[in-house]
Amino acid sequence: MNNLVTKFHDKNFPKVYIIILNYNGWNDTIECLETVFRNDYPNFQVIVVDNGSEDNSLDYLKLWANGELKSNASSDVYLQILSSKPVLKNLSYTLITRQNKDYRQLNDPNTSTSKISEANDSESIIFIHSPENLGFSGGNNLGIRYALLRNDFEFIWLLNNDTVVEKNALLELVEKSLSDENIGIVGSKLMLYNDPSRTQAFGGSLNRRWGIFRFITSETELNKLGYIVAASAIISRKCIETTGCFDEAYFLYSEDCDYSLDAINKGFIITVAPNSIVYHKDGKSSVTLYKDYYGIRNNLYFNYKHLKKNLITANLYVLLRILKRLAKFQIKSFYITIKAVFDFYQGKMGRQL
Repeated sequence: MNNLVTKFHDKNFPKVYIIILNYNGWNDTIECLETVFRNDYPNFQVIVVDNGSEDNSLDYLKLWANGELKSNASSDVYLQILSSKPVLKNLSYTLITRQNKDYRQLNDPNTSTSKISEANDSESIIFIHSPENLGFSGGNNLGIRYALLRNDFEFIWLLNNDTVVEKNALLELVEKSLSDENIGIVGSKLMLYNDPSRTQAFGGSLNRRWGIFRFITSETELNKLGYIVAASAIISRKCIETTGCFDEAYFLYSEDCDYSLDAINKGFIITVAPNSIVYHKDGKSSVTLYKDYYGIRNNLYFNYKHLKKNLITANLYVLLRILKRLAKFQIKSFYITIKAVFDFYQGKMGRQL
């Protein structure tokens, strides 16, 4: 086990729920899980939220948990090491669907912290099946609400399903989180899965005057940290109970920046654990029309929510983004971009595509 464990010495390891959101990506999710179950942190449970998949993802994931399906490892030799020699199966699991009496509580934003009846500390995985795609925000909120109902954790690790993790990734996140009681969110160092020597992001910066988001790709620029990239982010229980869940108005894109700012406004510190390494298959599940629509609509929503003092300049930047898309002279792009603007001003948020 990683020698960082010795730094905890006689302390109890606080429990971590690892929330992985799956949407039509069971193969990626299995590769991710293979690395998650090799991680050095000894006290965790995995929550896999199947977000209305249409490719029988849940069936494949259960086959994998039962030891009946293998992961397709990366072609990169180093990344193969992280996920090869599959973890010991059978992995015990619980399945929560809308037929379960607890499922209604998971969809209730005002749910209490009463114990959930499906609780079992010995289970390796909790599968939660949503019959519809709730987006990044809504899907992760199902997992977060489940953890709150279990009422037995100190941290939640949000982890994209299109990632693989170093063995010490979670240990580093927890250690950083415990270094200051005011820390609410800690991000990992994200590397590009298809080019593992290149950094994707240490986090993101936010230009509040123009409303421009940028990835920070150098550790020397962490003084500009404005938000944590939720592809790998650990959030303290105190932060979740104070800040709440993700804003489901976004559905997809910008919700991680929104949540970071909400946490900062509540008095929490956000930071990065540079030695927590996660490899990310950036953009694999993104759809261009989704980016055009949710990117523009949510950018406007974010500006009105967080950048009211700079609305003129921030919205001017959005206008430049719109003109760039319209310049493509593609009918679908034109339609979806205009729809994004009209939907925002008509208050049509959440899932619209």
